[in-house]
Amino acid sequence: MGIRNTSIIGWIPLLLFKMVEQRAFKTFIKAGILIALPTMIMIIVIDSLYYGQLTCTAYNFLVINVFDNRSAEFGVESSLKFVTDYIP
Repeated sequence: MGIRNTSIIGWIPLLLFKMVEQRAFKTFIKAGILIALPTMIMIIVIDSLYYGQLTCTAYNFLVINVFDNRSAEFGVESSLKFVTDYIP
């Protein structure tokens, strides 16, 4: 089970609301620096090593699906396309 790149979209407003509600700005900033930033750097390093060039998958997802609107291409084939075209 994986996490989709779009999962963060719903969490940002919730995080901001919680941060303002609890007035815990320092705690959230510290967690961002000590946890989120190293995690994002590690993901970029691992993806870059795998693809052999500097790669940020979240940015690529944004460009392809939002700016290029290539997500409109998904699901346009018939539901039996795999069975009729690729299996034989």
